[in-house]
Formats: sequence, structure tokens, C-alpha cells
Amino acid sequence: MEDAPSQNGRRATGPQKEPNVLEAEGIVSGYGKKRVLDNVSLSVCQGERIAIIGHNGAGKSTLLKTLFGMLPAWEGRILLNSSPQ
Repeated sequence: MEDAPSQNGRRATGPQKEPNVLEAEGIVSGYGKKRVLDNVSLSVCQGERIAIIGHNGAGKSTLLKTLFGMLPAWEGRILLNSSPQ
């Protein structure tokens, strides 16, 4: 199926992606010598709603603490609104 032309004569290319408000790549983190997160990556776009689910001890709280700077990431990159954390 071909996209219909828009009012300005250009072809629509589908929904535009909102900017990422959170990006994480290759996150490794934990407590003491215990590695809890190993190579975790994710991105969240503006307006998206997400859920983090898992068994007890799976690393949900560790992930959130690491993403928001309450626990240091041993490896990886975290960007909030395109700014390094």
C-alpha cells in the first residue's frame, strides 16, 4: 500500500517517532562484587508508558536506581533528555 500525499504534496512516511527521553546502552551494575545487571539496553520515547516486570531479585530496583543515578553503572551509557548521566 502506498502512502497518500499530504497537504504539502509530500508523501507521508508513517508516524513520526518522538524523541528519546531515556536511553541506556550496555548497562552493567550491582552491589559490591555482585553483578545484578549485565548488558542491559533500552530506550523510552517521549509520551511512552513502560512497565518493568520480573521475579523478586531480578534487578528491577537496581535498574531504576542505576538509571537515575542512585547506584553507579559499572559499564555502559545512560542519557536522560540527551544528556549523559
